[in-house]
Amino acid sequence: MRADFRVLVCGMGSIGERHVRNLIALGVERIAVVRRSAGAGYRTLDRELPCHSSLDEALRTFRPQLTLICNPTSLHMDYALRAAKARSHLLVEKPLGRDLSGITELENVLAENGCKAMVAYMQRFHPLNILVRDWIRKGENGPLGRPLHYHASWGEYLPDWHPWEDYTQSYAARRDLGGGPALTLSHEFDMLLWFFGKPERCVGLPGSGSDLRLQCEHSVDALAGYAGGLVAHVHLDYFQRPPRHRYELIGTRGRATMDYLSGELILERNPGGDEVTPQGMQRGDAEVHRVPEGFDRNAMFVDELKYMFECIEKDLDPHPSIAEAGESIRLALRSLEGSEHG
Repeated sequence: MRADFRVLVCGMGSIGERHVRNLIALGVERIAVVRRSAGAGYRTLDRELPCHSSLDEALRTFRPQLTLICNPTSLHMDYALRAAKARSHLLVEKPLGRDLSGITELENVLAENGCKAMVAYMQRFHPLNILVRDWIRKGENGPLGRPLHYHASWGEYLPDWHPWEDYTQSYAARRDLGGGPALTLSHEFDMLLWFFGKPERCVGLPGSGSDLRLQCEHSVDALAGYAGGLVAHVHLDYFQRPPRHRYELIGTRGRATMDYLSGELILERNPGGDEVTPQGMQRGDAEVHRVPEGFDRNAMFVDELKYMFECIEKDLDPHPSIAEAGESIRLALRSLEGSEHG
């Protein structure tokens, strides 16, 4: 990675500042930012950065080689298109947009200008998720066998996210800015695609029964069906206290249970062969995998940046791609429609 690589960060909320800190730690020296309040300080940064009040000015004068788009979801596609037209590679925070508009145009502009683009679904860089995906890819001969059922649950209390701001005005709480758990927590739809590919159908049901004051859904539940018989359930919400973030995958040969908050993955093998039996799923038969000693959640964001730089330098196609991120948006939107779609 070259220290003189020019990186532009658009949006300096918590994720923008996180990326800047990680870029500095990786040795990147030429970093500029785009933010509306050019004279304002930073919450977690103790250094000044070249600051532009508009994207057009930054693209014209700073000429970034890589642009990180970290502003509200409703602005992602507009900024991505403008940066791609200026021949900049892209790392776009999830989700790619609040709907599917602009995706084909962005893919065409990137191809014409020879630029790389990736959407920042950092859970793909979690070491235990990588292990589970390896088990899945081994299929019938792997420790899980053929996948039968998958359940993911992610719930957090939105006011606890950024206590220093009014949660009702945050992008995550406002549909007009692309908020709501279906899109903001769409990591879980990306995990479906990464683990199992594109489902054949999706059924969704949004909820709004909590006491939170939101301009979007409070929760969403989605069921996805696959050609091989796998059924996947994803639950996302903004009202759980204490938070919960985990998934469970049941296959013909065993069960994997992953808990992000404890950093623990439990594999329970079925010693009876292909048939899943209650006796084969006892904790005594479990194999426990934990995150590496000293693992920190920020490591996923660092690895994400390293991977993006590697793809640029080696001319590789990064994943998740624009097309893959579009499928995550499609699943999120279908989960909000409350009806079945093929």
